[in-house]
Amino acid sequence: MIVLRGGYGTQTSCLEVLEQIQGWEKVISFMSVMASLTISVPQIYKIYRLKSAQAVSFWTLAMGNLGGQFYVVNMFILHYDQILAGWHGTQQQRMAMHWNLMMLYVVVATTVSYSLIYPVALAYQKSHRMDLQVCAVTWQTTTRQVALAGLTVQVAASALGWAPAFKMVLEGSTCGAYQNYASGCGILVSIFALLQF
Repeated sequence: MIVLRGGYGTQTSCLEVLEQIQGWEKVISFMSVMASLTISVPQIYKIYRLKSAQAVSFWTLAMGNLGGQFYVVNMFILHYDQILAGWHGTQQQRMAMHWNLMMLYVVVATTVSYSLIYPVALAYQKSHRMDLQVCAVTWQTTTRQVALAGLTVQVAASALGWAPAFKMVLEGSTCGAYQNYASGCGILVSIFALLQF
């Protein structure tokens, strides 16, 4: 085990210790990342083959995408001290960092893969007229416009969610100052999962 800073007595949820990952763990980790990258291929292919997004729930996709984005932010912040130590460390520490970040890589790969479904489904979404009622006000719109608005909201929410993480990086800060925000992102992930279905 390579101890970077903080050591074993640190009372924080930030991950600061780089563990030595064994050979079989590396194989499983690598296979998990590769599988995560292709997880949405069947759904994308089905939408493309049918040339229709009829059976797609844009709400479920949006909640899943937002949950994935905030999960990546959560994990990025909590692993940030490991990233810094590996990035500025020796070659051995850099390699240990990558193997310790495999779960983060799996979450990133899954999030990227799932995020591709929404725009593909949007491209094949038929534009049916509909009435949208919000707070006793009714708007006439189309299903395609609602789905496009959903994509816009996802992009905006993701950008806002990432802003503190970018600030942390630009300030040269560490995880400790942002761990409460990371925990809040974890709570949001749970909320999006509950709202997904």
